[in-house]
Amino acid sequence: MAKPTKIGDIYFKTKKMAKDHYKEMLNRYDLGEFLCEMDKEELYWLLVMHPDSETKLGCGVLNFVVRKTDKGTRCFHIVRFDGSEENFSYLKCIDGEVSDGHRFRVACRMAIYNDMLEYRRENYKGDDIDSMCVDHVYPLTFDRLVYNYLQSRNIVARDVEYDGKNNYGHEFMDKELKEDFRDYHKEVANLQIIDRKLNLKKGNRPE
Repeated sequence: MAKPTKIGDIYFKTKKMAKDHYKEMLNRYDLGEFLCEMDKEELYWLLVMHPDSETKLGCGVLNFVVRKTDKGTRCFHIVRFDGSEENFSYLKCIDGEVSDGHRFRVACRMAIYNDMLEYRRENYKGDDIDSMCVDHVYPLTFDRLVYNYLQSRNIVARDVEYDGKNNYGHEFMDKELKEDFRDYHKEVANLQIIDRKLNLKKGNRPE
């Protein structure tokens, strides 16, 4: 029986449905055309599933553009904040193994999940609070903050163990590690509240 695939907030009944979705997105744009905000968000969540996501992300993703490969086929290109570009395979993102770095980032997000909700409650008093999200202010994006944490603690992501029994994703098996990251995040994170619809992936990504 085919297993469902979750990419970001989207559930696909099968991997084939996920592949068809991103193939249609790829063919929807003209060559050289940048993606709209909604598609950019969906593609970002796909990119972080790439087996080599750390390298692909680089200094941060500004946008995505459709270009041709040397073989003449269409592909997505990452456009980074420093102006560099690199292509990636959406098929490899769906079929490949999730990277150690991605698992670690998911656990970090789970560690601060309640903290972020509390920050939003304390700092936003509007009636439309559910449409707002907490964002890490560029240049210290969440991914960069996690990278700095790994370096400061000399942690190797592949050596970390996780508890996958919760309903939202993997959590750190080591509760001391969880609390240490929470403390680190509270100390260094620069946060802002922004409309979820206007938020940019990577650098201004919904938390």
